[in-house]
Amino acid sequence: MMNRGLFLTAVIAITLFVLSLSGCFGSFGKQTASGEAQPGSRGVERSFRRKPDGRYIAVWLGPSWSDRRDILDDLHAEFGQFADGGAVLSVTTIEEVRGLSPVRILVTVAVPERSVRELERFRASDPEIQILSVFPMDEVLPVEAVSDLVLDLPAASDILSGEAEDTAFSIPATELSSLLYVSVLALETDSSPAPDRFSAALKLAREASRNQSVGSSWTVSAWKDPDTGIRSRNHLVIAMNGSGAVQ
Repeated sequence: MMNRGLFLTAVIAITLFVLSLSGCFGSFGKQTASGEAQPGSRGVERSFRRKPDGRYIAVWLGPSWSDRRDILDDLHAEFGQFADGGAVLSVTTIEEVRGLSPVRILVTVAVPERSVRELERFRASDPEIQILSVFPMDEVLPVEAVSDLVLDLPAASDILSGEAEDTAFSIPATELSSLLYVSVLALETDSSPAPDRFSAALKLAREASRNQSVGSSWTVSAWKDPDTGIRSRNHLVIAMNGSGAVQ
């Protein structure tokens, strides 16, 4: 009887020990005391290359692009999705961006006209943020002034914005995904002219992804003011079916 009693006591002790361990592990990955989840804190095994640093990369998608989340695949592979403990979060309004803190990079993709005013307000409230404007619908000069880097299609400023967006929308998701990835990497380089930064970022992207074909069909050149002929330092024109040159 004594042996049986000792056996039952041991079983109960082991059970309580296991339950206490599961309770400890179950507490990992919860939100902070403020109720806001932080990058890298959600207890999901990390499957992306870059270790989270606690700052967000917010991607503001224009109305026609809200369902094109596949264009973020390469960013997710590098920085991770917010839901998986990473830094990249896609939004459809600037209000959603304002609800995030801190935002390291704000990427806009074909956001509506007059959105540049919102970007100016955002820049004023956070001068340290980096802004990447992709396929902007607003006039060139205000977008250049508020952005660290601007990406356009050839002659996009010479045709109706709706036609420009249709052209961009027809580009394969894999190409757009690579383009956004390389452009975000370009923001992390020095402040040299945009073609040099983009060229360096393209090399980094090929090495990180182990894919030497990234951008091999693009021709990249600095945007040139049609009136003055002056080339922009932060505005690039991307021909997706070009020769693979950065000019």
